[in-house]
Formats: sequence, C-alpha cells, structure tokens
Amino acid sequence: AAERNYALARAAEQEARRLGEIEAELARAKRRREAKIIENRPQEAKIDENASTWTEKHKQRVAKLEAEKRAKLLNEQEELELPQTKIAASAFAALGAGENKILT
Repeated sequence: AAERNYALARAAEQEARRLGEIEAELARAKRRREAKIIENRPQEAKIDENASTWTEKHKQRVAKLEAEKRAKLLNEQEELELPQTKIAASAFAALGAGENKILT
C-alpha cells in the first residue's frame, strides 16, 4: 500500500511539473506574441502601451485644446469689446464734473 501511495504521489508530482512546464511555455509564447505586436505597431501606439494610458492622454489633449479654444474666444471677444469700451470711456470723460446726465 505504501509503495502504491508513493507511486501515486510521484505520478501526481510529475503531472504537476509537466503542467507547470506547459503553463510556462504558454506564458513565454504569449510574451513573444505581445512583443511582436508591439514591434509592429506605429510609433505612437508603441508609446501608449495600454488603453488606460491612451485614454488619459486623450483626455489631457482634449482639455488642452478646449482651454486653447476658450482662450482664443475670450481674446476675440475682448478685441470686439475694446472699441466700444473706448467710445464709452471717451463719452464718460466728455461729461464734466457735476453734470447729471443719464448715459443710454
């Protein structure tokens, strides 16, 4: 009985070792496959190794573009308002001190 148990334990160890070797070979093959895919991707894709990195960078790019667009619109709005401000300032300066006029 002891010999039989020893033989079964030894067979189980060999089977576990064989399965471990198979899993290790599968993992090596997967890493080689992934490395080959990375080599064949365009340069930008090589930099962005995974989707979460790409997503975060995309969000940053969008935020930067929106900030630039907002700044551009504010500058354009200020340029449009500037002549009107000068006209209003000159009209206000034309009023003498103590004159009570309503500006409309």
